Amino acid sequence: LRDERFHLVVLGEFNHGKSTFVNALLGADVLPAGITPTTAALNHVVWAPAPTARVVLTTGESKLLDPSAIKEWVTVAGGHASEVAYVELGYPSPLLTNNVTLVDTPGVNDLNEQRAEVTYGYVPRADAVVFLLDAGQALKESEREFLRSRVLESARDRLIFVLGKMDLLSADEKSAVIDYVRR
Repeated sequence: LRDERFHLVVLGEFNHGKSTFVNALLGADVLPAGITPTTAALNHVVWAPAPTARVVLTTGESKLLDPSAIKEWVTVAGGHASEVAYVELGYPSPLLTNNVTLVDTPGVNDLNEQRAEVTYGYVPRADAVVFLLDAGQALKESEREFLRSRVLESARDRLIFVLGKMDLLSADEKSAVIDYVRR
């Protein structure tokens, strides 16, 4: 509230394309994305006139980074994610003007409980929550349970569902998955 920021948080299970979705919103490959679970730390993307990066460690210490070096701080493979409270990326996207902070999270069903808890703790503070579903397996039981236990009570009126990977489905499959999710 002090900074008058609007926090748009992207949630979903790991490997559902959250970082890819955020990159699509930004119009560039700003965040690392991959075929295996990639994001291991919170990524805050804010407006800046040129790409910038800063890591905030769990100790409270802050370090400036070259934006091309964020992979070693935010990914599972990078090895530093356990030390990271969050990484803040500055990027000149129109989406981020007016003090919007776009938050990319680790997967909500991450086997690393510490990473999962960081994600869970962010939901009540979000101004809007985008829940990314994989169209090929939308609203499986683990997602429904997460929504019931962690999201619906605290963020129902701020929740938006997005079906990702729709390009992999036929027209009939797309129609069926949209009907299923709406129901």
